[in-house]
Amino acid sequence: MRGSDEHADAGTDGVARGVTAALALVVAAMAWTMLHREAPVAAVSAEIARHRVDLNVAGIDELALLPDVGPAVAAAIVADRAEQGPFADVDALARVRGIGPATVAALAPYACVGGAPVDEAASDRR
Repeated sequence: MRGSDEHADAGTDGVARGVTAALALVVAAMAWTMLHREAPVAAVSAEIARHRVDLNVAGIDELALLPDVGPAVAAAIVADRAEQGPFADVDALARVRGIGPATVAALAPYACVGGAPVDEAASDRR
């Protein structure tokens, strides 16, 4: 009987080594994903910044792609624009319910009014 116990231990050790190796691969893959997932986000943000969203023309779908803006805030922007008229500048977004100074600052690099980009000096002062 002793021989069969030795084989069982050897088999268990082999399984344990295999599980350990598999877990190491999973952890390595998760770490790589966590380290590299910011690159696509940065690339998309840079592309959006090159093609700023005109707050006086954009619809809900386009506005919802902006940072800190989801469908509800995008709808509020469109509703405010319809009720109060076009935005004079990006800072005027503060008049929209649900948008405060922090959101205006986050949107500044990605937004414009009338097709004109935001004044970079004004964006830097925020």
